[in-house]
Amino acid sequence: MAGSTVSLKLAIRHPDAPVEPAKYLGMGLCTFQSRSSRLGVATRDSGKLGSELKYMWRFMNINPLDLRGVGVSMSKLVKYDPGNRSVSNQMKLDFKLKDNKTFDSVNQHIADSRLKPPVTSSKKLAMGLPDSPKRASTRRY
Repeated sequence: MAGSTVSLKLAIRHPDAPVEPAKYLGMGLCTFQSRSSRLGVATRDSGKLGSELKYMWRFMNINPLDLRGVGVSMSKLVKYDPGNRSVSNQMKLDFKLKDNKTFDSVNQHIADSRLKPPVTSSKKLAMGLPDSPKRASTRRY
């Protein structure tokens, strides 16, 4: 499974709660803050998830000494097939051409321009153009 949304939920010591909880390994009185982030494309890459979670934790600006619990969850899950290299849920941009032209008409115009015969030397001579450009002399006398 791969997810496209990751959520971070932190348990933070309540301002009225003592620094050391009364019960060993207990949380004591806490307030909870959560933040979620949309990744865009579903992933299961631990590097991407870790960097996004670190960013969210830094953004929340919590004192590490007051941190009592951490919860991480992923949502908007899709099936992950390691053999399939194509990304079916990749976001795509919808480009539109000006003047209501379609891609087919533009491609046809390009194909037509490629089919035109090149200008031959007889046509160049008729237009008064030289057959080939003359090179400048590089010799010094």
